[in-house]
Parts: sequence; structure tokens; C-alpha cells
Amino acid sequence: MKKALTIIVTIFVIAAIIIYINRHSILENITNAISIQMDKEQNKKIGKDSVFVWKDGVFQIGNYSSGNHLEFHKNGVINTILKNVEFYKIKNNKFYVITQEGYAVIDEKNKAKIFVTVPENEYTNGYTINENGEKEPYSRRIDNVNIQYIMSFDEFTDTEQEVLNKLIN
Repeated sequence: MKKALTIIVTIFVIAAIIIYINRHSILENITNAISIQMDKEQNKKIGKDSVFVWKDGVFQIGNYSSGNHLEFHKNGVINTILKNVEFYKIKNNKFYVITQEGYAVIDEKNKAKIFVTVPENEYTNGYTINENGEKEPYSRRIDNVNIQYIMSFDEFTDTEQEVLNKLIN
């Protein structure tokens, strides 16, 4: 009985020493796991209509039956900028959004860089009929000083590209 108790105490002491020696690594791993879980929670739907509101509410992620969409709110008018949000993250005082239609980076002054990745004829708000009876799409592009449409992913800064790439992968 004394031998068994000695073995148990020895195992306990060895385990305590191992934990003590690796305490910084263990703490870092726990902190990283919590951070990853918080990021996952942030990516889930959290509201009936608004999933996320950036700063003063000019840019929001709205929840619809067709998915979550990045929206621009101005003077009581809501415009959908990018549909089907897949991921979003706040980092370095910027709001990063990845959707099935493209990417957005919005800064603390509500200036947005939008890169649309779908063909222009799919980035529409509907269609009109021209004088020849042909269907013509009208674009969802918004003409506003807060929104800048860019033509290439490379027009994001290196830091913005790095954050977006981490969200994608």
C-alpha cells in the first residue's frame, strides 16, 4: 500500500513539474483557443435583422433569408454592397468582410474599399428594358464618397491583404 501511494505521489509531482515548466506555453495555447472560438462566434448570426453594426451604423451586416449581406445605410436608404457574407473581422481599427461576391475593408472614418469579384452582369439590382426590347442590368455600385470600388485585390494595402488572406484560408 505504501509503495502504491509513493508511486501516485511521484506521478503527481512529475506532472506538476511538467505543467510548471510548460506554463507559458499552456497559457498561450489556452489564450489562442479562446481567441479562435471568439472569432468563430463573431462569424455566426447574432441578430434578427442586423448581424453586425460598424461604428455609427453606416456599414452593417444585415441578416436576410438569402444570407447575410454587407449594407450601406445613408439617409434612411439601405443599399446592399456585397451579398452572402462568409467571414468578417475587426482588426487594427478596420472592418474586414469577405463575401461570395468580393471583399471589403472599411476604416474607422467609414471609408470603404470594395473589390467585386463577380462579373459586372451579376452585380446588379435588377434589369430594365431598352428601346430595342433587350434586357439591360443596372449595377449595384453606389456613387458615394464613402465607397471606393477597386479593380484589383492588389489595391488593398499589404496589411489589408494579409488580414483578408488569413480570413480566406
